Order: sequence, then structure tokens, then C-alpha cells
Amino acid sequence: SEDRDKVSRYNEQAGHRSKREGAFEAAGKYFQSALSLLPSDSWSTDYERTAALSKALVAVEYLGYELEQAERHWRTYVEHARTIVEKIEAHIVKIDALSSVGRLHQAIATAQEALSLLGARYPARPGKMTVGLELWKAKRSIRGKTLEDLLPSADQDNPEKQALLDLLVSAMPAATLSYQENLVALLVFKAVQLVATKTNSPQGGVSLALYAYILQSVLGDFKTGRPIGELALQLLRHYNDPIPLGSGLFVLACMVFPWTHPLHEIKKVLLEGHKQSMKGGDMLFAGFNLNVAITEQCMYSDSVGATLQLMDEHEDFLLRLNNPHTINEMIACRQVVRQFSGLT
Repeated sequence: SEDRDKVSRYNEQAGHRSKREGAFEAAGKYFQSALSLLPSDSWSTDYERTAALSKALVAVEYLGYELEQAERHWRTYVEHARTIVEKIEAHIVKIDALSSVGRLHQAIATAQEALSLLGARYPARPGKMTVGLELWKAKRSIRGKTLEDLLPSADQDNPEKQALLDLLVSAMPAATLSYQENLVALLVFKAVQLVATKTNSPQGGVSLALYAYILQSVLGDFKTGRPIGELALQLLRHYNDPIPLGSGLFVLACMVFPWTHPLHEIKKVLLEGHKQSMKGGDMLFAGFNLNVAITEQCMYSDSVGATLQLMDEHEDFLLRLNNPHTINEMIACRQVVRQFSGLT
């Protein structure tokens, strides 16, 4: 009925609002209520809305450590997915959520499972020769490309290639945070090759940002890395999708721009990245952007008071995210500020 639909949409809005505030348990209850008010056959009569609510529910349940419920609801979501691409989208939801709560090896295993659905089998622990070959392919594929060269025409869309690119990017945080350098490099180089073939995905800019980081910071190739970083920013701005824009700005601010941009500009980029990630509901990079912005303020500001104010404004939110990396860095920053202010 119309009244049930209205109440369902109210609960959905309340769920998204609670998620942005880091109140994951409350958000889960709202999304569960919104789903319960849909018709019993909603998977067939209103797939898009049912899938969107299921996606939101699974994400907050993982974020709130309701792992058994999250897994059960995720299985239902996957079982009702109509196409391979929709199944990949469901896997990406799980990968992002597991990465957010520090379950990194589970996130990588989920990515490997999703890759097999697309018939793409990459080694879980690639060796140097494999990585070196993919680096050569990536360099050859992207050399001399401009923004216009990377944008497909309307008849060039390939949903499965887009899903593969999105999947590779979703696995990168878990591989990075678990210190699997060769796996990170393999994922990035494979993604760059897809971007170079006009794969129409907003995540392409994130791939190029990480590629620029590897070129500059790992290989010392600043001549090539700097224009790739600028190309990454152009691609992110072109699509203006808040989720990849938020994570892409984080990569650029932390790993690429420090070589070429003043520190006060980098903090602005991080705060913009936080804003975009919050807009898109990406709690992992909302936290990362904000965490590093506070660290930058902590280490380079000449005002202890301004640093404390920034921390006080956002500390509760960062701690509610349940991400161990964010929590540890927040504790360290608080201790540094206390020392600077003579409180220890």
C-alpha cells in the first residue's frame, strides 16, 4: 500500500542518516524495517529498490560486527542477483565492509571468489616476474593517453569489464593494509590496463592515482608519475562520483601530491575527500581521509589548540568506525598533542 511504502522510505532515510553518524546498529534496524515493509515478491517486482536496501543492510551489519546476520543477508542478496555483474556488485559490498572492520584476509578471499565468477584468475601471492610483466603492460597501455583517450563512446560500454575494474579497486585497500605489496601492484597494473581500454568506470581514477604512487614512491619515476597523478585527478573530477572521488583524493593527497604540493593544500584535499566519502556512504575512506587530515594538523600545525579542536570535533565518529588502523592512529595523535601541550 501507499502508506507502507511511505513508512519504508522513511526508515530507509533514517538508516542512511544513522550510518553517516556511525550508529550502525540503529541503521541496521531501520534498513531491516524498510525491507520488511516491501511486498513479499519485491525481488521480482522491484528488484532495484530491494537490492539497494539489502546492500545497505549488509554493509551496516558488517560494520557493526553483526557478522552472522550480515553473512545470512548477504547470501540472500547474492542468490537473488539476476546477472554476473549484479553478483559482483554484491561481492564488492562485502569486500568494502570487511576491509572497513579490518577483516582483510576475508576481504581478499571474497575478491578471489568474485574474480572466479568473471573467469579472471589472478595469483593470490604473485611473484616478482608476474608483477614486472604486468607493470610493462600497464606502462605500454597508458603511455601518452589523455582524458579524452580514456572516455568511451556510448556504444563501447562493457558491463563485465566495468565490474572487473570495480572489483579490482575494491580489493586494493585490503591488500594494502595487509602489506601484500606484490598483490597490490598486480591489482593496480591490471586495473590500469582496463582503464586504458576505455573501460567506463568512475573507479578508473583511483587506479591511476595508485599507479602514480607506485611510479613515484616505489620506482622513483617522478617524470612519468606526476602527469599520471594529474590524469587521475582529471578522471575523478570528470565522473564526480563521491565514492571513488573520496578514495581517489585520499590516495593523491597521501601518496602522490606530497612530492609536488604544499602541506596546507594536502589537508584541504583530505577534508574534501572526507566530505565526498561521507556523501557516498563510504565509511572506510571517510575515516581514512579525516584521520590523515588530523595527523597532518597534528604534525605540522603551529597551533595545538586548533589541532585539539579538530580532534574533538571528529574523534567520536572515528572511534565508532571500528577500524583498527584508524583507532590506533587516533590514539597516537592524541598522545602527541598531549605531549606538545605539556599534559604528560
